[in-house]
Amino acid sequence: MPWLPSEEELELVGEKISEADPLGEILLHFDCPVCGHSFDQALDLSLFLWSEIEGRAKKLLLDVYTLALCFGWSESEILSLSATRRDFYLNMVPT
Repeated sequence: MPWLPSEEELELVGEKISEADPLGEILLHFDCPVCGHSFDQALDLSLFLWSEIEGRAKKLLLDVYTLALCFGWSESEILSLSATRRDFYLNMVPT
C-alpha cells in the first residue's frame, strides 16, 4: 500500500507553503449582516477563470443562435461581427 500523508502532515505542508508565499492564497472575508456570522473563504482563481470562460462561451452560443434565428445569418457571419456590432443587432431582436 502506498504511503499517504496524515491530516497533520498535510496541514503542516499547507502552513509551510503559506509561510513561503503569503500571497499564494487569496482569502476573502465575509460578514453576514443578518446573523453576524463571519468566515474566510479561499478564492480559487483557476475555478473562477474557468467559470468566466464557460459563461462567456455559453452566452456567445446563445447570441449566435438568436441572431441566426432572427436574421438568417450563418454562424461564421455572426462570429465575424465585432462584439459591439453583435450586441447592437441583439438589441434589435424583439422580446
